[in-house]
Amino acid sequence: MKVIHINLASTWRGGERQVALLFKGLNQLGVDQLLVCLKNSALEELAKKEAWNYLAISKNPIHLFTQAKILKNLEKQGYQIIHCHESRAHTLGILTRLLCRSRQRLIIHRRVIFPIKNKISTPIKYSEKHISKIICISKAVEKSVKQSIGFKNTVFIPSMISFDKPQTYLSVLRGDFSITARFIIGYIAALTKEKDHITFLETAKKILESETNIHFVIIGDGPLKDNLLAYSKSLGISKHITFTGFIKDIPSAIQEIDLLLFTSVSEGLGSTILDFFVAKKPVVATRSGGVEELIIDGETGYLCAVGDSEALKEQVMFLLGNPDKTQQIVNKAFKFALNFSVPTISSKTLETYKNVL
Repeated sequence: MKVIHINLASTWRGGERQVALLFKGLNQLGVDQLLVCLKNSALEELAKKEAWNYLAISKNPIHLFTQAKILKNLEKQGYQIIHCHESRAHTLGILTRLLCRSRQRLIIHRRVIFPIKNKISTPIKYSEKHISKIICISKAVEKSVKQSIGFKNTVFIPSMISFDKPQTYLSVLRGDFSITARFIIGYIAALTKEKDHITFLETAKKILESETNIHFVIIGDGPLKDNLLAYSKSLGISKHITFTGFIKDIPSAIQEIDLLLFTSVSEGLGSTILDFFVAKKPVVATRSGGVEELIIDGETGYLCAVGDSEALKEQVMFLLGNPDKTQQIVNKAFKFALNFSVPTISSKTLETYKNVL
């Protein structure tokens, strides 16, 4: 079997990490793969490092038709499946089918939970004539797809998590940012509206009213950084908050974080939560879409209503003050995470490929 993966993002976020994990997992299963990515992107850098079979293309939309023809021509080399991992990849895949009359099977990966907008292009872009399957990373995402456009050919395959551990961990938080507090509470997410860092900061303020020997770290970049910095200052907690920006060594950061406070309002699944499960670190999160499919309240973590900073504070303080209960929860969460291993999810994806041929 020969598969083309397309991801045209320039930066490195959760979706790009999932593409990388899937590529590695399918390699282990003997699948012949080609990665199509943007020139000078994070994925191209990784593909070079790993010596993957890849094709780097231009971001300029004027080249889309030419790029679609290239994908069509790869059909002659036996590439039977085009797996599109984000929106621009989806557009390129549809052009390959629609304008170049490719017979390659098109698979779309849907990672976001918000409804698909009903635009003029929607009936074409989501035509079951051209799309063989939409992979949804949670049951919540699958429900959203079916309700918003009535698409029937969906399959639920969750995100995956690697259990590989680095040989050494670095002090990327306490060392690099001189954090000396007893506890570190963290949030790893792009600084965007749907991640609701406002609630994270408001929860931090309430926690600090009860316990001051805690430091909060927000890991990630995004358009709301200046607003969030200003808001933390207005709350009077800026000396207890560190905005780290992008950190490449996330495994080391997680090792230094004592608890994940995940306050998103809209989440396809929340694969960051799985990272903390594997590291045996406790999680307090909001009931936001696919998150409820990861956290069994009181067993693998704690769930609170979206925006409820008071409830979030109570659950955080409970876990920090009850190490025995925390240990029980992280042990159950680790066992639960085994369902999302790279071999397991890669095998499910390969089975989907076989089913559409």
